[in-house]
Amino acid sequence: MDATLVSGTATGVTFSASGLPTGVTATFTNNPCNATCTVTVAFSATATAALGTVTVSIDASGGGASHSTSLSLTVSAAPFDFGLSTPSPSSLTVVQGSTSSSSSIDSTLVSGTTIAVTFTASGLPTGVTASFTNNPCSPTCTVTVSFSATASATLGTTTVSIDATGGGASHSTSLSLTVSAPAAFDFSLSTPSPNSLTVVQGSTSPSSSIDATLVSGTTSSVTFSVSGLPTGVTATFTNNPCSPTCTVTVSFSATATATLGMTSISIDATGGGASHSATLSLTVQAPVSIPIVTVNSPTPDPANTGQMVTVTFTVSSSATVTGITVNWGDGSALDILSGTATSDTHTYNTANTFTITVTATDNSGSTGSGTTKETVTSVTVTPVLLTFQALAPMSPERGLGQLQVLVNGQHVVDITPGLTSFTSFGPIDITTFVTFGGQNSVTFINSQTNQFSLVKNVTVTQGSTILLHVTKTRSVPAGGTVTFTFSLPALSTTGFTVSSSSPLVGQDVTFTSTFTGGTAPFKCVFRFGDEESASVIGTSGGCSATHDFDYEGTFNVTVLITGSSTSDRVSSSIGVTLVQNTDDDD
Repeated sequence: MDATLVSGTATGVTFSASGLPTGVTATFTNNPCNATCTVTVAFSATATAALGTVTVSIDASGGGASHSTSLSLTVSAAPFDFGLSTPSPSSLTVVQGSTSSSSSIDSTLVSGTTIAVTFTASGLPTGVTASFTNNPCSPTCTVTVSFSATASATLGTTTVSIDATGGGASHSTSLSLTVSAPAAFDFSLSTPSPNSLTVVQGSTSPSSSIDATLVSGTTSSVTFSVSGLPTGVTATFTNNPCSPTCTVTVSFSATATATLGMTSISIDATGGGASHSATLSLTVQAPVSIPIVTVNSPTPDPANTGQMVTVTFTVSSSATVTGITVNWGDGSALDILSGTATSDTHTYNTANTFTITVTATDNSGSTGSGTTKETVTSVTVTPVLLTFQALAPMSPERGLGQLQVLVNGQHVVDITPGLTSFTSFGPIDITTFVTFGGQNSVTFINSQTNQFSLVKNVTVTQGSTILLHVTKTRSVPAGGTVTFTFSLPALSTTGFTVSSSSPLVGQDVTFTSTFTGGTAPFKCVFRFGDEESASVIGTSGGCSATHDFDYEGTFNVTVLITGSSTSDRVSSSIGVTLVQNTDDDD
């Protein structure tokens, strides 16, 4: 619009617009201006501006003068339009006879109301087709495209146009598509695992596994073979042939006369025009004589937790057996025995069924094993209680007496220093400190170097069973110790028998005592009631003595059994009546 000076001196004139529809604003250029001058006006409408045609007044004021003019303004709906993004990724490769990965294209609404648009591809090489997902779609939206190529599709790189049309709008974008030939079939071989094997003449080795992994192309059957075998050795494969990715195993059998020594064996695989090899080391050995171990059933079986179990075994070998180990199967340390051992003992602390393995090693390093099983059941353990009386006197010259009490070397209690009279202690629960099925110790330690202490009535019980009872007062010297031992279970007799209850005078009579518990070695002293006695060593829970009586009468025969523990002392008695031999010559 031109503002022309009619009279007077030019002054600034400001332009404005009135009568605008709702949602429409006016924007002027060169406003204000000094007439004679020219301004332009443009109008912006929101997406919801009122539609239709209106007369808009253009008003100019300045220097005391005002004038208006008008124009017709029509607000119409925006036409539908959209935009396309660059495909992501912008290049794809498809192998003949397969389908490519996909690329995504975003269609964004630019103006108007959304309308479905349809996507197509043009400029495709011969033998290639395009597949879209989410097609058609209504912008804003995303589609993906992938390409499938026949086995004879034209090779090379082509620019493919991605075209989208709908609602009177059309747009295109492009991507680069490469059609490539399929890769040739190939595979790789792993190192055999293990990569060394040993086979004994007349036997078959363990197996080794080899992985054939597809490297390229379409999988094809591969056949495995071996070369470089020693004379008298053959190879056996499993899963042969196979199609990579796959795994085969190989083992070797040797005749009794197969060539001895170590050889590098080639594992060869061929198929689909590809060949590969791997190697392993094979050693052929002469047969080795190994110790033969026979393990007898343990006793007792079943056993209770805390109960001593004994296993016996025999070992036969053409070589010298240098050592024997026993694995009790409960995670405890191996028992290491001499090569001449024939038995072993153990105590289980948990209930289960355990495999006992006895292994013998000879002077050539060869080993042989045998096994047996032991069932252990859980029992409720009656608490083991310790009571005693102690005196730790106080002396002005020597100071306070002191005592520490240990069970199996583990600290249990300290005695109050300065006790001037015997004081009772306990019952103290020492269950967690004791060993079930063996010997236990109660030790009193006097750490004072110039003052003695005293203990008496040292007693250990389990329920009604007395495991240790020492009433005598014992002095614990300055800086010294006193130790009492007891067995758990306690030593007890299970029987005392005689071969004849009414033997003849001069007839040999055998007395047998059986016992359980206690701690070896055991000694049995038989007193026959006729002022004669016999002392024997007890073994395997029993002891026997043979005696002949010189005159008739009734005799009370006793046996005293002692073990290595302080408390191991039990006795039994039995009566026998001797009668005169009526077959005497007189």
